[in-house]
Amino acid sequence: MAKFKTLLEPFGDIWLWYTSPFTGLPSGSVRTRIRTQLQAMSDDELRALRRAARYPSRTNCWWAIYEVAPIVREEATRILEARRRGQSDLATRGAQ
Repeated sequence: MAKFKTLLEPFGDIWLWYTSPFTGLPSGSVRTRIRTQLQAMSDDELRALRRAARYPSRTNCWWAIYEVAPIVREEATRILEARRRGQSDLATRGAQ
């Protein structure tokens, strides 16, 4: 499923930008930025990303995609669960 690379690449870019020592951004910002991007997506898009995030391995994709895939999967799952429960504020569930 090469499509996973296309779906996850924008998040790899975010991960790379926020974890670069040259930007000076706090490392916690990467999860917040990814969550913000995901919250703007439809449930179908989130489900597709969640499925895609299962495919990266150390040998089949760009290393940034491999690193960011678990974050995308976790945050997409949290957002879908919150929507299902009718919650608009993820902070009530302890998301950082």
